[in-house]
Amino acid sequence: MSPAQFIAFINDLLGELNYKEESNVETGHITRTAAYAFADDLIIHTTDIMGVKKALKVLFDWCERNYIEINLKKCGIFELRQDKRTPRE
Repeated sequence: MSPAQFIAFINDLLGELNYKEESNVETGHITRTAAYAFADDLIIHTTDIMGVKKALKVLFDWCERNYIEINLKKCGIFELRQDKRTPRE
């Protein structure tokens, strides 16, 4: 697949992931999600764990529809926190 074909192919995934905002009526909390791609790499940025779960569901559903297999050995989660709590193990 050429780079131009890949860009056209992945563009719909980025459209599904990018700049989503969802608010929780009960708590007033807003979850923001954005995705960034370079070559064959993808970064999904979200503001909370619910955003991570929803973004991964979108990603896996898209992969299933498009017969794409993700190499989970090359995947990871990087957590940044503003508070001083210990990250989840």
